[in-house]
Amino acid sequence: MNQKAAIEFVFIYVSAKEVPLNIEHVNLNELFDITKDMFSTKLLARRISWAQPENILYADVDRLSILRVIRIFVDNALKYGGDKLSEIRIGYEKSDLFHIISVKDDGIGIGKNDSEKIFWLFSRSVTAGNIQGSGLGLAIANGIAKKHKGRAWADTDSGKGVTFFISVSKDLSPTKL
Repeated sequence: MNQKAAIEFVFIYVSAKEVPLNIEHVNLNELFDITKDMFSTKLLARRISWAQPENILYADVDRLSILRVIRIFVDNALKYGGDKLSEIRIGYEKSDLFHIISVKDDGIGIGKNDSEKIFWLFSRSVTAGNIQGSGLGLAIANGIAKKHKGRAWADTDSGKGVTFFISVSKDLSPTKL
């Protein structure tokens, strides 16, 4: 990674932690569609299928922050999924307290021991090998999750893909931040 890109990533990391959230009622499907459009060239070139919920989903979140997290998760799937990556699946579920967005891929996965540390600043999975990366993306996602009173995590079965999750509190409103 060149110096300019590294500085840009650090700026994004700091701003993700410091800039106040702008909570609004967001159509999550629009964020999924925007992300798909952003990566459409890579998806087509590598013949990777894309699946996402069809029903309209809403959550009170910071639109740009959650879009950034989804983009980070998809970028990681494309970057580290390997040659056998054939599908990226966006998911959504909710609990009593949280909205949970997931990005699942069928790529090479990550080691079980790496599933927590990859969310630390400047940390990368052993399976990343020589693939260029900053070690900031998932740390940014984790910071955004915490600002939304939630968390980010990964579930993996090495060799069978990885699923990245972000939970965001259902109890967010502009007056509570």
